[in-house]
Amino acid sequence: MKNRYLYLEKILEDCTNQARVQLIVFNKKPTHVPNKLQIFSHNFKMMYLLVDDFNAIFGNQIFFITICTALEILNGVNYGMPTLHNIDVNDDTITINVVYPILYIICNTEVVMACDAVVKSGKKISKMCFMLHEQTDNNELKEAFLKLAVYTQGLCPYFSAAGFWYVEQEVLSTLFSSVITYLIIIIQFNMTLK
Repeated sequence: MKNRYLYLEKILEDCTNQARVQLIVFNKKPTHVPNKLQIFSHNFKMMYLLVDDFNAIFGNQIFFITICTALEILNGVNYGMPTLHNIDVNDDTITINVVYPILYIICNTEVVMACDAVVKSGKKISKMCFMLHEQTDNNELKEAFLKLAVYTQGLCPYFSAAGFWYVEQEVLSTLFSSVITYLIIIIQFNMTLK
């Protein structure tokens, strides 16, 4: 999806470059640009609907992957720590309790970063439209870019974890700070058992 949003950015840049060439070189009103902007807005809407379908299909899975990541990290630390109850911790147990959380962290980070890249690309397109609105001298194009900017701002993509939170880069810091908080509690609890 990120590549498709990047493609939409390129289409938008090509439209503005074509309009500038027609205005400067040929000194005439750009004719094909409004049609291309209509096609662009249609494609942007289709991408928004695709992201919406993605949320409906995979939102629960993203939620559960995030929760499982936190629980697996806590589980790995809890069982990897020698206490009175599990003094006989061997190397295999420690290896398993390190490898699984790392795999969960990698998978979760990849999903979150991919979703965040699409969201940032959608926001960048909206900003580009506002900037092009300000930079354009032609009143017809200026109005078209303003309409497109408002339209893209309203249809900015977002990813949701089953409606509980938006999947953006900030989720990772929240997840790891929560895990660290519970980790401290586990360490303190294990210290009191000794």
